[in-house]
Amino acid sequence: MNQKQVIMLAVLGVALLGAIYWQFFRESPADREYRENMAKSASAPAEAAPAPGASPVAAAAAGPARSRFASDTVNIDELLASVKEVDFDYEKNKPPRDPLAPLIGASTKRTAAIPGAEPGKQEKGPDPVLVQAAKAMKVTGIVFDEKTPVAVVDNTVVGPGYAFPNGVTVDSITRSQVVLKVQNQTFPIELKEQ
Repeated sequence: MNQKQVIMLAVLGVALLGAIYWQFFRESPADREYRENMAKSASAPAEAAPAPGASPVAAAAAGPARSRFASDTVNIDELLASVKEVDFDYEKNKPPRDPLAPLIGASTKRTAAIPGAEPGKQEKGPDPVLVQAAKAMKVTGIVFDEKTPVAVVDNTVVGPGYAFPNGVTVDSITRSQVVLKVQNQTFPIELKEQ
């Protein structure tokens, strides 16, 4: 290396060290003011809070602000007594649709009679869109066990009772088929060999 390169390297090194010192070790005026105020408030005796109608300038001149929580005590019994219980019946205030149901795609509307609904109303059959969705599902794998059988239906691992987002549920799983249920109707889907 020649002499110019050594000098340039030294100048850049000094500049780098100065920048590092400036960034990490220099105390800013705001830091200094904060440190001084903390030292004053720690050594100063307790001061009275400014009057409610006092201006902010007068309050600032009176000294550093103190937290109200430092001097106030909280009566837990009063606080608990002020809590009011609200009776809320979810069944009466239930939203009109399931918030987890998809907004687009297969219909999730259930048209079969709901227990407790008005008698005398004509029961409709299962939603044809859901029936078609159930019939179009493909079973690609079954792991049969007497207690906990599982199957792969449309690339989803399911067990008995599983409800798909479109409203189709898994009724039961046998060694060779999965029985899907749409409202009151069941549809057996055979295992497809690939």
